[in-house]
Amino acid sequence: MYYLDLKERAIIIFKSFVSALFIVLPILGLIFLVKANFDFSNYVCNITKIPRDLTLTVMSLGFRNNMVVVLTVLELLIFCYIFGMIKKTKIYIKFYEIFVNS
Repeated sequence: MYYLDLKERAIIIFKSFVSALFIVLPILGLIFLVKANFDFSNYVCNITKIPRDLTLTVMSLGFRNNMVVVLTVLELLIFCYIFGMIKKTKIYIKFYEIFVNS
């Protein structure tokens, strides 16, 4: 029977913690992003005196909700583009190799 020593257990716990952070932090970030976009769209509606539920068609979400969707999609696209650029850096590649291969 094979038993793990303290160092191997610490490595497993650390990798599990970092893996969980890679899942939890983007979800929290997305929630914060949608909340910030919602607050910003409310601000724009209040300043310009546009009704929040202004719809041009029957299937429209409404002015405020359309702003939230458009802003969220644009910000996620910008984030994915920046993350794609970061993935090409040497620091990210070294960190990835250390994290995956150890």
